[in-house]
Formats: sequence, C-alpha cells, structure tokens
Amino acid sequence: MTKETLSTTKPWTTNPTSTATTTTSTTIIAQSCTQSPLSLEIKLVNSHVIHLGWTKASSRKDILYNVKLFQNGALMTSEDKRATECTFSDLFPSTKYSVSIEAVSCSEKTTASLSIMTAGKIYTGKTRIINVVYKEGYENSLSEAFKDFEKNFQDELKKLLPSNIGTLLGNGMMRIELISLKRGSVVVDFNIVMSTEQNVTLAELSKEYTGALNRSTVLQVDLKDTFIDVTNSCLPGLNDCSENAICTPVGATYTCACKPGFKDASVGHPGRICEDINECTDGSNACSFLAQCTNTIGSYKCECYKSIQEENSTNPGTKCTDPVMCFNHGNLCRNTSYCFLSKPSVCSRKQAFACNILFKTWTFAPELYNPASDAYANMSNKFILDIVPLMRAKLKDDSFDITIVGFRPGSVQAYFFCLMDGTLPINASKLQLTLSEAVKATLAVETEVTAISIPTSSAVTTSPTAVTISPSTAAASASVQDYGWRTAVIVIAVLLAVALLVIVGAVLASVYWRRRTGKYFTDPSGIMGNFSYKYM
Repeated sequence: MTKETLSTTKPWTTNPTSTATTTTSTTIIAQSCTQSPLSLEIKLVNSHVIHLGWTKASSRKDILYNVKLFQNGALMTSEDKRATECTFSDLFPSTKYSVSIEAVSCSEKTTASLSIMTAGKIYTGKTRIINVVYKEGYENSLSEAFKDFEKNFQDELKKLLPSNIGTLLGNGMMRIELISLKRGSVVVDFNIVMSTEQNVTLAELSKEYTGALNRSTVLQVDLKDTFIDVTNSCLPGLNDCSENAICTPVGATYTCACKPGFKDASVGHPGRICEDINECTDGSNACSFLAQCTNTIGSYKCECYKSIQEENSTNPGTKCTDPVMCFNHGNLCRNTSYCFLSKPSVCSRKQAFACNILFKTWTFAPELYNPASDAYANMSNKFILDIVPLMRAKLKDDSFDITIVGFRPGSVQAYFFCLMDGTLPINASKLQLTLSEAVKATLAVETEVTAISIPTSSAVTTSPTAVTISPSTAAASASVQDYGWRTAVIVIAVLLAVALLVIVGAVLASVYWRRRTGKYFTDPSGIMGNFSYKYM
C-alpha cells in the first residue's frame, strides 16, 4: 500500500476559495468486478496532520480515488490517487475539516465523507475596552464592523506580544479568535487557540496577553475586567467527539471515548466514529433464550416470547418461564400447578396425556415461539387437520382431540395434550404407539414420540361390578378353591398320625421298662391325661 501526502495551501497567505485544484483524467477500462462500499478509517490526527485510510471500492486494481479536503465549506485541495490512504499536512490546530472520497467502480460512483477536527488547546480571554464606542453590527460576527474590529484587535496584540508568541501567531501554531463583542463600552470575548505540541502554560499566556493589552496605546483596557483562563473544550462546537461518545476535558484540550453499547471504528483517533453494537447478534445481551432481543441505538431490549411467562418485570426478558417445562412435573392437574393456560379444559377431560414429538429433520424458527405468528398457526394446523382425524380412526374414539402447548428448538419439538372422553380407558403405551404411527404416516418419519398419562378430575375409573368374568375364568377360580380344602384336610391328617405315633412310642417304652425292673410306673400328662400303672 503506497502512501501519499497532500500539503494544503495555508489560508493566511492565500484565499482558500482560490486554491488551485489538480485533477487527473483517467480512462477506466470496463472489466468484471465486485463493488464494495467505501469505509473510512482515521489513522492519525494531531494539530497539523490528518492521516486517513479507506477500504477498496471493488476488486479491480485500477480504481481511481478522488480525494478532497474542505475547510469551512471551501475546497482546500483535490487530488486523484490509486492508493487507499493519504495524509493532509500543514493544517491548523483545533480546526474542523471535511474529507470526501469518490471512486468509480463497476460503472457506478461510490462516495464517502468524514468531518475531522485537528487537535488543539483552547484558552478563553476576556477584556473590556473603555475607549471604543459600541457600534451597530458588533453583535453579528459576519458583519464588516465585527470583522474590522477583529482585525484591529489581532494586529494590536501581535505588535505588542513578545517575539516567541508572535512567531507562533505568524506560523499558524497559535491564533486569536474573537467570539463576541458586547456593550459596556466594548466587552471582548476571545479564544487563544494553539497546537498541543506547544508548551506555553496558562500562567505565561495570561502574563503576556494581559501585559500586551496593558501596553497598548490604541486600546484602553480595564485590567480589572481582563483575564485568560482554560476553556472547557467539551462545550458544543469546540470538539469533534461523536454524539455517541463521552467528551472529557483535559486541561485546555479534551478526549473522546465511545459510550457503552458502541464500538470505536477510529482507534487511531478515539471517540470520533462510534458505531452501534448489535448486542442481539454478538451474544453480549442478557436476554433469556426464551425472549426476543431487539437492538436499539447504544443498547437493546428483551421481551419474553408470546406464550412465555415473564418472571422479572423490573428487568423484562431476562427471566422467562416456559410452559412446556410443566411436562417435567408429575401431576399437571394438581391445584398448585398454573404453568399452562389451557389447564381447565385439559384437566376436565376423562383422559389426558402430555405428549412430545421430536422432529429430527425439521428446522426451528423463532416465530414458532409466538402463537400469533403464521408459522405457529401453520404448524398447529398440521396436527389438527392431519393427526386428529387419523387418531380418531385408529382409536375408534371420536372424542380424541389435541391441545397445542408450544413448539421449541432442537430440532423442532412439539408439546401438546392428547385428550379423550371415551368410556373405555387407554394406557399411555398404546397411545404412544398409535400416535407414533400416525405421525410417521402424515408428518415425518424421523421422529421420537413420548406420551405420559396425566391424572384428571374426570378420569375413567374401573369399578369391581363393572368387571366381566367369562365362564372359563369362573371354573378356573372354583378349581383353585377345591384344591385349597384338600390341602387343609391332608395337613390335619398328618398331625393326627404324628400324635398316634407318640402314644404308641410311650406304651412300648413302658413295657420295655417293666421287663427290665419287674415293675413300671408312668405318670404321663398332656395329651395322654394323668394316669399311673403299678405292678401288683
């Protein structure tokens, strides 16, 4: 990238309006190209230099750029160049300039412009001249009377100021600007403007300017009403900070910084080009994922999607509750559950199922959050017009219906209730299987279907008297009862046999004892009663 320097003609030696303009005539060869907008960048600004760069207008290499510099609407310089940057030098401090760049590319003209103020220090001066009579026209800074007074005032000061100050005034490093002329006799408000590179202090300026006014034999000044002070450069017209920037006074000069919510597009000269940051696209917003983010100048706002509940009214759109989260709860019809608006109509049905369908190949659009959108209506109609009739036929239940709760991303998930008022209940497994078949047949094959039964206030209950038992079932039941009695009889018989064996054993033991001892004695108890045998 080549760099060219444009030196402006100094307006204190030549009238700016008569500055010669150099124009280079170039033949543009037609060729295929892609046009791009011009974007200017401030690379460097000081009291006497402005250095700019810009993007290329197209992919062509032979683009010719016409660069112009203006001061107070007057053309200072104009030049054609192929480079995409240039430097203007020999400029005045604290002076507003305008730069325009024009290029012809792809048979179309592209332009860009920018206003820039050079750096500078500004000091405020005031004095009262008692030997001059106030004239009509002094109130108008464009009048001949005002301009004549300004020239005489400047000339008198230049003549009386010390040589070091006079040199600065002569080479454009410092200047005196009259701001206003007021009655009494003539009160003069003026500014002393100089480049930031100069190290002249406020004390030195005050001493030299007050001394010069005091030494004047042409102007009689009231020294008690004469002073020099630092100017607040952040006052309107004294700086070129962007309207989206904050101006901070720093001594006799100032700094600019883009406000929060704006990015600085002129890093080389901060706070002059402040572009709005779109927080909604760069991810720097605090909106809930269930909220709509709307970019505003310097900020943004959040708003929960339609059908989504707002939980933080003081900071809207940052905490939004999704009604479909109710599907994670066990009993949606319990008294403390109020997370979906259709609760009364859902919970009054005999059977209700919380259903979810994941459409793996569908793409979610934010409009599906909003029940008032066309996208939401179209998606809902697919269920009402396609699924409901098929489910009624499959289940043989004309009371079957669907209530849509919402659609959510990932890829597209549909949350809804399946409702029925039939006399015969259906379990969740059968409904899920039937619903899956209906969805695959009408909407999409790549799907996952989930159905969970919800207890409702009118749920179908099963009464013992309503159960029908077939003859074969009754016979089987009677057979089971006969086998129970047989088992009881067998158990009792076994117990009696055991008791008999115990008695026989006792008798045999007594006989054996008598043969050994010649007598026997027993004193049984319990089941045998109390008795004794003695040998006689």
